[in-house]
Formats: sequence, structure tokens, C-alpha cells
Amino acid sequence: MLNIGGGEVIVILLVALIVLGPANLPDAVRQVGKALGEFRKLSAGLQEEFSDVLDLQTEEDARARGKAVAESTDTTPSNDTTPDEVRDVGDAPIAESDSSNVEESTSTDETA
Repeated sequence: MLNIGGGEVIVILLVALIVLGPANLPDAVRQVGKALGEFRKLSAGLQEEFSDVLDLQTEEDARARGKAVAESTDTTPSNDTTPDEVRDVGDAPIAESDSSNVEESTSTDETA
């Protein structure tokens, strides 16, 4: 967390021993320990809240995109045709185009 090595911890403890004295040092260390524990609890709670908010926002975005896709792709038929009727239309022969008009227009172009 703070990247403090063993030698640095010993120096900090010696300074605390000199400043606080041997009678007050155990109480001071106990209070620092409680404060660090409380800080860790608050930090974990805050991280959990951020995680929940981000997950909720992601879920809401996904639901909105899904709803938009569902509304844009309407899979229901617009009329009351049955699948058999659709199949019958698909099997019907394709009507041939009226080629007599094309022949007439080309023949009039040749005579002109």
C-alpha cells in the first residue's frame, strides 16, 4: 500500500516511542489500528457502491439497446396470412413479361 520496508517501520516505531513514550504507545498503536480497519471498511463499501452503479448502468444500457432492437425488427406479419398461404404464393409460377411491346417499339425504330 505505502511500500514501506522493514527498516522504515523500525524507524517509525522508534520515533513514535520517543514522541509518545512507553506508557502511551500501546494505546496509540491500538487507535491507529482501529482507524486503519475503519478506513478499509469504508474503502471496500465505496468500491462496492461504484461497482454496483456501473453494473446497473451497464444493465440499463443493455436493456435499452435490446428494447430498441426489438422495436425496430417487427417479426409479426402485417396481415392475417397463414404459413400455408405464404408457401402457396412462393410456389406460384413467375409471370412472363409482355415482350410484344418491346418488339413493337424496336420495329418502329428500324423503319424510321
